[in-house]
Amino acid sequence: MLSEKNTLSGTFFFSDFPAEDSFPDPNSLASPTTLQRDDRNRTLSIGDTHIFTPNWINEVRFGYFYLNNTRNLTDDFSTGDFTNEAIGVTNPASTFDPSVATTRLGHYIGRNNIANFSFGGPNDSFNRRKQITYSISDNVNWGYKNHRFKFGGEWKQHQFDTNLPEEQATEFEKFDSFTQLLTGNATEADTQYGITDKSFRFQDYGFYITDDWKVNRKLSLNVGLRYELFMWPKEKNGRIGNFDLEMYESCFTNAGAANALCDNPTAGFPFRTMSADGQAGETVQRCTQIRTQHTLGAD
Repeated sequence: MLSEKNTLSGTFFFSDFPAEDSFPDPNSLASPTTLQRDDRNRTLSIGDTHIFTPNWINEVRFGYFYLNNTRNLTDDFSTGDFTNEAIGVTNPASTFDPSVATTRLGHYIGRNNIANFSFGGPNDSFNRRKQITYSISDNVNWGYKNHRFKFGGEWKQHQFDTNLPEEQATEFEKFDSFTQLLTGNATEADTQYGITDKSFRFQDYGFYITDDWKVNRKLSLNVGLRYELFMWPKEKNGRIGNFDLEMYESCFTNAGAANALCDNPTAGFPFRTMSADGQAGETVQRCTQIRTQHTLGAD
């Protein structure tokens, strides 16, 4: 308590949870690899309450949240003999990213008769996940006659850093038997690579107002309104994209007629010839139509 009318309070929580997970593959009963975890959490809350008058009380609150649950394969299962090079597997992704997340031994998965068998680290063996959130809120409690108003707002700033090179170290799957596995005849083989290191930033806003109205001794009403706005996330380095629909805005309005470009975004030209023949009093039209088109697509 800073004074009779001003009170400052705070709460802090922290947790460190280092651990090793020897069975990181949820679909396998035999997965001889070890993931190292070093989960860390920090939470801080500071509030200041000021009494201006008995009917006017204001509370300002600041919050900080930190969570890091990054994990990675231990060196014993990602270097030395546990690499693609050691067993003679050439991974084209290594020319793009020579990090241990790519050069480590890939993931081998069985099915059917050996459905519960796999070895090599799972796809998310190297997974960086760090979240930081800052928040500021202000809440007012105001009494007026037979009303008790409460109103305020909150702002949050989020930072989410992630890096998940999934399947970048290769994945060989759908082995039906150990014979197929030992001879290297995988039904499916995958690898992928790209820029997976991303830092997202976004904000949230919230506003509210409530009224506890004591109409009489037997009737009280509680009414209120709350509005929340969740903003779009943005990648700090521009490593995120989307399809721009601005050129197709007219397609989403009721024009009263079909639009070939809007129904299917294609461009081209049609060519049609017609001829007529038949017996007396009868006309038969024959039509030959040639159409070319170019389609623009995005995924």
